[in-house]
Amino acid sequence: MQFANAPKPAKPEGGTPRPSRMTLANVTRGKRKRPPRVLLYGPEKVGKSTFAAGSPSPVFLGKDEGTDELDVVRLPQPRSFADVMDGLALVRREGAAQGWQTLVIDPLNWLETLVQRSVVGPGETYDAFSHATAAMAKWRMILESVERVW
Repeated sequence: MQFANAPKPAKPEGGTPRPSRMTLANVTRGKRKRPPRVLLYGPEKVGKSTFAAGSPSPVFLGKDEGTDELDVVRLPQPRSFADVMDGLALVRREGAAQGWQTLVIDPLNWLETLVQRSVVGPGETYDAFSHATAAMAKWRMILESVERVW
């Protein structure tokens, strides 16, 4: 089907149109076995950490005191953005050998503070307008690392 005002596919520099991946030969069907990705949002003390502790073999990365009453595996509390990245790399590298099946970053707003501290210079105050691009780059690094763990 072609629409009258539809744009024509762009031609690459060589002039030959690239083959489309959107063909019937590439259509798949059926369930896919993948671990879920879950983001929990709610006020303090509502049970987010307790819920996460009930997931399969969790390992917690984050602020220590949120899980004091839970019998869970905790990585050392990161004190910097570099510690967070090191923790994610450790989980990616050693998680399966340790039997960890679920990565829990708890709480996320605490992680934002470490991101902000990582983009400002000594004695400088974080400003969302002037530091937004640098902070976004750090968040992308975190999300890419979490994606590799997944």
